[in-house]
Order: sequence, then C-alpha cells, then structure tokens
Amino acid sequence: MPLHHQDRLRAAYPLLCGLLEQLSPLPELVPQPLPVAEAVTKIVVGQMLSRVAADTIYARLADLRDRRQLEGCWKLAEADLVVCGLSRRKVRTVREFAACYERDPASFEAWRDLDYPELSAAVSGHWGMSQWSADMLAIFYFAKPDVFPATDGTLIRVRRILEENYLQGPLQPDLAKPFRTSLARYMWAFLDRGFLDRKRGGSIQTE
Repeated sequence: MPLHHQDRLRAAYPLLCGLLEQLSPLPELVPQPLPVAEAVTKIVVGQMLSRVAADTIYARLADLRDRRQLEGCWKLAEADLVVCGLSRRKVRTVREFAACYERDPASFEAWRDLDYPELSAAVSGHWGMSQWSADMLAIFYFAKPDVFPATDGTLIRVRRILEENYLQGPLQPDLAKPFRTSLARYMWAFLDRGFLDRKRGGSIQTE
C-alpha cells in the first residue's frame, strides 16, 4: 500500500495515528485473474460466516472441483454444494449466478472495468447478492481503491470501538476519499491483529 495512503489516513484521523503507526504498511491490492464466477462463489460462501468457517467450506468445494476436473466451483452440482456445507439459500445464489454467467461470460468479466456505482448496481441485481457482495468483489478481486463496506459486520464492530474509545465523535469514512478501501483494510487489521484489545492506558470492552 503506497505511503501516501497512510499519510492521508493519518491526516484525516489524527486520533488514530497511534493505531496506524503500530501496523506495517499493508500490501497493495492488485486485481485478481480469478474468473468472476469463481470470485462470486467465494464471496457467497463467506456471507454471514467467520473467515475460518468460510475458508473451510471453500476448501471442500475447491477439493471437489479439482477432483472433478472442473473449471471452477461454480460448475459443481447443487447436491455437491450442499454436501460441502452451503445453505440452500447460498446454493440457489451460486447456481442462479452460474447459469447467468455461462450464458455470457464476457459480459460478467467486463464487470472489472465498471465504475463502483455501476458495479454495485450490476451485482445487486442478482438474487441473493447485495451491496456487501459488490463491495467484496470491488475490493478483493478488482482492487478498487475507494470502497468502504459500511454493511460489513466486522467494520461495524470496529467503527463502534473506535468511536467509543479513540475518536471524538462519529467516524466519517468520506474523509478518507479517495482511499476508503485503505481505511477499511486498516480497520480490519486493527481487529485481526489484536490492537483493539486494549485502549491507551487500559483495557476496553470490544463486545
């Protein structure tokens, strides 16, 4: 992550400088070559699950995909998706999206070149997919630099902790423009690396 991203965050949120300085620069995101249908499958798997649970289920899917010598997990049959641990709702989402993708893969691969509002509209138009789905695709697969997933459960939790223990008022993501993706990634990192388990000079309650 280029240094100017960190500089912008420090300038926008001076009260978070102490937390930011504890983190080494995060690696810069790069667009992923994964087919969009596979990226969507991974995102759907992760909906409303912990990272560990999502990784476990996706590993089962990937193992079955490889044993069946398929192009991607989205090509697995409905029964296979269920056996690997997907809920019926998620199975429907994956299968319906896969059917659309197979009819015109190029139009979905072109999502990479859409601006963020266009991408959000395109993704949210599919059954079982939401703004959160669009945000995950935009950040982790298309490497878009200015996305803040306001509906993400972890970010909601971190935002509350920061507002209650570090900031003087509400966190305003728009202050981080045009690097709101960097803000989100640092917020995830604050929690993942345990920096929010303690407040300056004492412990804080994070639940």
